Amino acid sequence: MNFFVDEQVDGQIAKDLKAAGHRIFSVADLLANTELAELPGADRDFFAILAQRQCSFVTQNNNRIEPMYENHLPFEQCVVWIQAPDSAGVVERLFARYKRLTPRRMYTITGTRVKVRQLPGAGQV
Repeated sequence: MNFFVDEQVDGQIAKDLKAAGHRIFSVADLLANTELAELPGADRDFFAILAQRQCSFVTQNNNRIEPMYENHLPFEQCVVWIQAPDSAGVVERLFARYKRLTPRRMYTITGTRVKVRQLPGAGQV
């Protein structure tokens, strides 16, 4: 899978995803071949860029998640929201619980659980 790991996320998580065989995209990778100088905030344009690159999104920032639900922004990939206080073993726990991530779902990883819920627009295929 392709993942864009938000800049606030612990670097160990990106390393663990890469070690598990996933491709990690940087901000520069996402902005390549666009006219943008920086990534937009948590809005339709931000998620459109991720979808165009077929990147799922990994974040610890609630400010990126809340607007998605408040504004009903559809997103065709996955969102991994890390709420765990410690990043050790987060990627292993995610893929131990869910072998294959389903598009249009948000996977929330807490200190003790991995939960899944639909993203906005998931029922509108």
